[in-house]
Parts: sequence; structure tokens; C-alpha cells
Amino acid sequence: AVLADFACRMPLRKAEKAYNLENGELRAAIDNGLIRYYQAGKTQYRVGPIQVAEYIEKHRTLQKEPLAG
Repeated sequence: AVLADFACRMPLRKAEKAYNLENGELRAAIDNGLIRYYQAGKTQYRVGPIQVAEYIEKHRTLQKEPLAG
């Protein structure tokens, strides 16, 4: 699975378009340490489907507020 993810890595803009994310959202997530990424050059980043799925699951899904105990 890891090798397949590595082979499918894509630039941030392509990933945002493929997963219907806002423009610049993945870069902001990288800057805030919310998503794992691959370094591609000095200033370029790439992400794989597994990293994007983890980001969406952990940070973009609505979570219910815990009840006051």
C-alpha cells in the first residue's frame, strides 16, 4: 500500500482539484502540521491518496461535540 501511494503522489493543486478541496487548503494543512507529505524540491510538496484520505477523515469531517458530563 505504501509503494502504491508513493507511485500515485501528486502536486497539491492536482490533489485539491481531485478531492474537491479549497485552493491552498493542503498547503495550509502542511504548514500547520496536519498532513503528511513528500518533499519534491526545495519549495514543492506532493501528497498521496492515503495522506489526503487521512487528512479528510481527521480534520474535515464533522464531529459531534461531547456531552457535558
